[in-house]
Amino acid sequence: MRPEEVFPAKWLRKLEHVLENEYTFGSVESEDLPNIEENSPLGFFFGLCKNRAVTIGKVFLTPRFWDAYLQMEDSNGAWYAKREYFSMYAHEAYHALDQKQQGLCYYPRYILRFLKFGGRRNHPMERGGYKLHDKMWNCLQTEISREKCQ
Repeated sequence: MRPEEVFPAKWLRKLEHVLENEYTFGSVESEDLPNIEENSPLGFFFGLCKNRAVTIGKVFLTPRFWDAYLQMEDSNGAWYAKREYFSMYAHEAYHALDQKQQGLCYYPRYILRFLKFGGRRNHPMERGGYKLHDKMWNCLQTEISREKCQ
């Protein structure tokens, strides 16, 4: 599904602006943002590896993502969970654009660095995605939500 079907246009415009102006991807339009795939065999497989999502051209959500989303929604409310979903999508969009820019060289580089550094925030190719996640999360905060999160 297209991100426009899931997230407010205002959030997507902010993401496009940040990707275009703070990263090396050049001009970023809404059609450059990756689609979201739910209930796929690939998402199921990567869920077994404890991932919430994986990006290979498009964003594949795993069952672990939905478990975490529902838990966030129960404990912090729907607005909180939706912001976290968007922030995670921003992280994955970073990877989709990085993959497009690097081409097929992306995957061997990613795997070799994974073997050396491990995954998540330790992985050098994940740092930009986490930085974007945190930036989008902070951009979506309101005064009320900042108070709730403290």
